[in-house]
Amino acid sequence: DKIEVSGDQSKARLRVHLSNLQLWHKDRHIGGATGPDLILESTASDLRMIGRFQDADLRFHLSPMTIPDLTLMNEYLPPGLETAFQSGHITAVADFSRTRSRQLSGQIELNGEGLGARIKFKDYLVDLRLDGRFESDPSNPERFNISGSSVVFTNVVAPKLSATAQADWHAR
Repeated sequence: DKIEVSGDQSKARLRVHLSNLQLWHKDRHIGGATGPDLILESTASDLRMIGRFQDADLRFHLSPMTIPDLTLMNEYLPPGLETAFQSGHITAVADFSRTRSRQLSGQIELNGEGLGARIKFKDYLVDLRLDGRFESDPSNPERFNISGSSVVFTNVVAPKLSATAQADWHAR
């Protein structure tokens, strides 16, 4: 998209932005699925193609994507799990980046409403908010810091759970 020159060093920046994408599952369009916008950015100072992005900063951004029927995810569950999604929709936002020094960081937000599941022949219902954040350790890229991440469950309906209102459960 453009080449910037500052002093003796050139930089190339490539930005691909796809919007109003349609979601498909196998050969059928997922009706009611909204979004997403997808952005991929790369900034490199070495303009030769030999390095294959080794000196590039990379960023991937997914803006709100809604999956209106969570039952589509059942085929991705491990066989023999005795679990199946029965209802609900989920919205996802994601932002991931990798610096040329191989440092990874990112965030994913999931919001689900009316998430119904059958687990070992018992029905459960919950609303979910997950805010996952991560950053790789510069000294050990296989280790990640996830501080600042949280998961909140609300409107929980479960077997043998009291029907009286209770405080929401959350972890931080």
